[in-house]
Amino acid sequence: MTTDTSPADNLDDLFVNTDPRVRIKGRLAPVLIFASADGGTGVTSFAATAAELASNAGKVSRTVLADADLVGSGVRQLLRGSGVLPTLLTAQRTGDVRTALVSPGTMNTDSVKTPDISFHTILTPSGLAERAAVEHSTALASIETAATVADLVIVDGGRLTPYVDGSVTQDVIEPLLRSGAWLVLLTTPTQPGLVGAVDVLRALASRTGVRLERLMFAVNHVPRRPGDDLTRQIEAMTRTLAKLAVSLGCVTDDEEQIRSKLRVGILPTKSTALAPVLASVLLRVTGRPEFEPIAAVKHARATELVAGGLDEFDPAAAPVQSGPRKRLVGWPRR
Repeated sequence: MTTDTSPADNLDDLFVNTDPRVRIKGRLAPVLIFASADGGTGVTSFAATAAELASNAGKVSRTVLADADLVGSGVRQLLRGSGVLPTLLTAQRTGDVRTALVSPGTMNTDSVKTPDISFHTILTPSGLAERAAVEHSTALASIETAATVADLVIVDGGRLTPYVDGSVTQDVIEPLLRSGAWLVLLTTPTQPGLVGAVDVLRALASRTGVRLERLMFAVNHVPRRPGDDLTRQIEAMTRTLAKLAVSLGCVTDDEEQIRSKLRVGILPTKSTALAPVLASVLLRVTGRPEFEPIAAVKHARATELVAGGLDEFDPAAAPVQSGPRKRLVGWPRR
């Protein structure tokens, strides 16, 4: 007697005996989730900047940024998208999750006050009542569908609540992790930030069985010149969290390169504080050599950055290893 096994039953086997950075033809593209244990850690900024960095510097032309944070509509607000754009609720009402996919051309035409983006988006509705009406299954299905046609799917997971029954964390994020997704957990250099991050990482590892190498963390909003006490606190945080996930290091609060740009809708893909950290994540997830020279800046000493004049890192000026661009799955024509 043979057992009919559906593709969904084999999701956990996608990366068995295979380099996890390599896309399997005809299967899912890598899914990279940015999330936090508390609000205000910069999740949406990290996710959107990573999507633009992947599309441009990494030449990952089919990148999708999916907003799975149904509490807020951070991606739409960051990109200055209007209320007329398709959303997850559009997909739910039409019964076709593909209708939630917004092309960069559509977004750029709609959002005329911000610089153009190079990635596709899946947005949440702007209104609170509309977001509450979105079923979690619709959000999960839209991400899984995007993974069948894209080269990389980046998810804004918002604040994770793994112990809340029926939450987005349980219904969307955890199934993605069981399917082989990667997670970057952002935290702040505070005691509550450490406690929350530890609780979330332990819960996800226990509930999903995800391997440590697929869980990463970064400490955001670190002062540019932290005092001795804060430096010791950050080092202690890193040692504790490194037992549960891979450390990406710290991202400093940079008014000129990050905050001021985000306020006017510019994604800080050239920030020496943020871009190298994101490039190291994208290199780990995709294995694309285009990210290597940007990620290498993260390991340089601060004096080298100043001496080299790298106040802003230009990905276009970095040496890129040429190679054939693979298009394993055709992009859907709309």
